[in-house]
Amino acid sequence: KLFPVGSTRRKLVELEIEGDAAAGTDSVLSEAVTEKIEGITGRNYVKDIKGEEMARVRVGNEWSETALARSTGIADRTANLADSVEAKGTSAVYIGN
Repeated sequence: KLFPVGSTRRKLVELEIEGDAAAGTDSVLSEAVTEKIEGITGRNYVKDIKGEEMARVRVGNEWSETALARSTGIADRTANLADSVEAKGTSAVYIGN
């Protein structure tokens, strides 16, 4: 066979099925996050931070505007703790929610 039509068609069908199955995943995850955001209380702590060159270290909570706008709230407590963080080059370290 010069053109493997059958196997190509099967592969395209598999990709379409996977795409359809994953289509709702982002919205479901987004809803779960927005329901939880408002009631989260947290503690973010780093004892020692060392950064060199263009490295970035961020400590704290960060939410998307979309998530904050739709939040309904479920109480939860989080603790994000690190004793020592060292970042070099162009790396980025994030400690928080």
